[in-house]
Amino acid sequence: MKHFFVRPARPTDADKFLKYSLETPGNLFDPGVPQYQNTFIRCVFDSAGPVLFAPIQRPLVIDALAFRSESEPGLPALSDIDRAVAMKELVQDVISQAYIQGSGEVMFVCKDKDTAEFAKRQLFEELPYRLFRIRLKDLESKHDKIPNI
Repeated sequence: MKHFFVRPARPTDADKFLKYSLETPGNLFDPGVPQYQNTFIRCVFDSAGPVLFAPIQRPLVIDALAFRSESEPGLPALSDIDRAVAMKELVQDVISQAYIQGSGEVMFVCKDKDTAEFAKRQLFEELPYRLFRIRLKDLESKHDKIPNI
């Protein structure tokens, strides 16, 4: 079996990184991503040299929106305008946090049609890609997990 290793990309890798990024078919390379303050680039290599480069970015992700319930006792129901203003304020705050943390992007996970339309009006770009995730908690079998102490 061939051995591969991973290391941080080096400044001397820049030309190969760019060449590989531009020549890989179907690659979604965005030349702006390596410029983000908190992006780091990994290099997979073998004895002949680099075989893979991957910029790893840390965008902020708005994962879910949990509005006050319509049945919350003693509190007024939220109007559509209230919801829109609350989301707008949240987006402004998350963008500020992205600047502070050095993230170059804010992602928004959404399935509701009306909320998706709102996101588009707030300058979010709908991406034509499939999104995948790994939940670290799912990497261990349930019987191997150590209970919290």
